[in-house]
Amino acid sequence: MRQQDANRSETLNSLVKRADADRERMAEESKRLNERLQLAANEATKSSAEREQRLKDELLQKYDSVMRNVKSQFDSRLSYESDIQKRNDDRWRAQTQLTEEMRKLLQQDRGKSKDRFQKVNEALLALEQHLDAGNKKIDKIVNAEIQSRFVSGDNAYQILVMIVGSYMNVAC
Repeated sequence: MRQQDANRSETLNSLVKRADADRERMAEESKRLNERLQLAANEATKSSAEREQRLKDELLQKYDSVMRNVKSQFDSRLSYESDIQKRNDDRWRAQTQLTEEMRKLLQQDRGKSKDRFQKVNEALLALEQHLDAGNKKIDKIVNAEIQSRFVSGDNAYQILVMIVGSYMNVAC
């Protein structure tokens, strides 16, 4: 029994030693796995950081490129609008100048027309005076003729009707 106890005790010691060795091996294996895991995590973090930096750099480059394009488009649009504004201002000045010239020509034409109408009115007035004078002379002649025929008594009434009728035709 002692022998059995000693065997048992030896077996137990052997098992304990083996368990301790297994525990040590497991601890070393665990340590090695933790180191590998830590190394892999560091590698992944480093790789992730590098990828993140690369993406950040690419985004910055794209942002700079977009901003250059926007600025270029803005500058060209500003230049285009400036050119259009200048052309519109030039057209406006030309139109204003043309309008002023046309106004002056219109005033000159009105002045000339006014002078012409004044001369025509004066000529018409002179013509009316001349016609009135001629009508007065004709009236005197007709009256004298009427008087002479009335005095002669020769168909005075018929002559008077004819003269008045012809006078009416001429006056109209």
